[in-house]
Amino acid sequence: MGNQLVFLDLVELKGESAKDLLEALLSSLHTHGISHDRLRNTWLAIASDGCSAMLGHANGLVALL
Repeated sequence: MGNQLVFLDLVELKGESAKDLLEALLSSLHTHGISHDRLRNTWLAIASDGCSAMLGHANGLVALL
């Protein structure tokens, strides 16, 4: 089976901070049965528009992941 692109969820955010993004992302993934261990072992990439809440080197979503 080849690679697949799947639309998983649309989530309403509680706020715009990296912490809010992280909470929403992990909650959605866990709701769909994707465990923290699976994420740790298989996460390959993340796409972003480049905003600091996503890519900030100290407190962005990617840094928190």
